[in-house]
Amino acid sequence: MSTIYIDVGHGKTGEDTGTSRTYNGVAVYENEQNLLIAKAIKKFLETKGHTVVLSRSTNANCTKRLAKTATTLWSQPDSNMIASANTCKAGKYDLAVSIHNNWSSNKKARGYQIIYKTGDNKSESSLALATSVAAELKQVIPEHSIYTRLGSNGTDYYGALRMHDKTGILIECAFISNDEDVELLLKNQAAIG
Repeated sequence: MSTIYIDVGHGKTGEDTGTSRTYNGVAVYENEQNLLIAKAIKKFLETKGHTVVLSRSTNANCTKRLAKTATTLWSQPDSNMIASANTCKAGKYDLAVSIHNNWSSNKKARGYQIIYKTGDNKSESSLALATSVAAELKQVIPEHSIYTRLGSNGTDYYGALRMHDKTGILIECAFISNDEDVELLLKNQAAIG
């Protein structure tokens, strides 16, 4: 069985709280959706015998809590993402998954995206993890893509992948900007996890 670290993207407090919108009169916040999805994933994986640690279990920025428990391996300890990556890097985890939801000015953009880690010789194992997760997600969200994204210096673009040394993926579960995706998110949060 694996020990899995789940970075729950954003948080209601802090500098970057994620995207949001109103859909049919209901406020939809990425930080809340990320937490609901992460909790569902944790519950499911634990029934399979895995050990799962969430970066946060409430809808608050994890920076101050994690700063007390992790050795700072990266600068800017006030950042939610950096605090989470510090904890992941310092821990003994087999896999790291970062949970997010997406936004686009193109209202037709929809589906999940899985970005996999390439650094630290983790490209092959991270792509295998992305492919396995995609097989499950496509049962709920029809449109999808799996890719990697590198910055201008040739390293992983996303800090949630670059700043730790584990096999890892970042999942944009759906587009909050797309009506169909939001409807699926609101109706199938447990299934997504």
